Amino acid sequence: MRSRVFLGFLLAATFGCFESTPFDDDGPDAPGESAAEADGEATAEAEADAGDVPDETPFCGDEKEPRTTLSRIVDGVESFDPSVVLLTEGQVLAVGAMMQRDWRTGSFSNACTATLVTDITVLTAAHCLSGWMGTTRPSDVRFAVGRDIADPVHVFEIAEVHVHPDYRGSGGGDQARHDQAVMILAESAAAAVPDIQPIPINRLPLPDAFLGTVVQNVGYGTTEPGGGGSNTLRWWTTETVTEISDFDYTVYGGGVSSVCFGDSGGPGMWTFPDDRVRVQGTVSWGDPSCMDYDHFARTDDNIEFLLPYVGEEDPCGGLTWEGRCEGDDAVWCVDGVTYRRDCAACGQTCGDAGPSWGWYCV
Repeated sequence: MRSRVFLGFLLAATFGCFESTPFDDDGPDAPGESAAEADGEATAEAEADAGDVPDETPFCGDEKEPRTTLSRIVDGVESFDPSVVLLTEGQVLAVGAMMQRDWRTGSFSNACTATLVTDITVLTAAHCLSGWMGTTRPSDVRFAVGRDIADPVHVFEIAEVHVHPDYRGSGGGDQARHDQAVMILAESAAAAVPDIQPIPINRLPLPDAFLGTVVQNVGYGTTEPGGGGSNTLRWWTTETVTEISDFDYTVYGGGVSSVCFGDSGGPGMWTFPDDRVRVQGTVSWGDPSCMDYDHFARTDDNIEFLLPYVGEEDPCGGLTWEGRCEGDDAVWCVDGVTYRRDCAACGQTCGDAGPSWGWYCV
């Protein structure tokens, strides 16, 4: 079966500042403060209630408790639509290309699109990894990440390939049934690319609100109607959900932008009612013109197959107490709750504040 993805117009994402609360009294020194001044102030501050904050202190966001020890979608755009999904740079990096070996030359080129959904698990389409010779060997595929896979940020080798055992690749309306597969990386994604952040899959039945909504699609597929124009670039598009079955859903790009050949296996993403972005489907098939309707295999329908490879969802999405910097924002997670602090609003920058604070305002 041929794969395809047409991605439409998306505005480049811009991230606004988040309001936040003042820095904790006994936190890291403010920029420009001398060690002597800091020591003197620390003595005075130790006598005051740690919760007392001067009224004139700017409100910067959450406070942290220290530890005491372009082949592209047809007519696609270069970034996601922030009104549909708001992704971090690390999550953008999680969408990559499935590279396949040419048995004649031994070289690798992009064949499909795939998504890092855990630190070592990559989700794609079953038809990308199966054919008349059976399941593709791990040594014959790679997972490349970066905006342009001709100059990738990193290329991962694959240790295991698992295709849904019930995938048959039948034609007609059942074509997307069980059309999902996973690749297991030979190394930790975070160890190889520290900035990368997996995008979790949807595990629960799609809510009623999903029908008629706009979803975000992305891929490395061809960029011209009918599948012309090879591509090494990642392109984005939005399409509207027009139909839902028990195993797939259908989207329509209005005859303007859509997924196409090479986008197969690429993620369909949506911001769920709990405000988390998840992958709810993967590109399976669509109209050969790449300008009509597209069909995505649902992750919730295949969850019994996927669960051993993805595990239960981490409410922090891999974010820990140590946290990270997203621009001038310090972001961290404690007990399943994500916190954010706008360092710039308090005249600081986000950085490594030491073992007691992790990544925070300094």
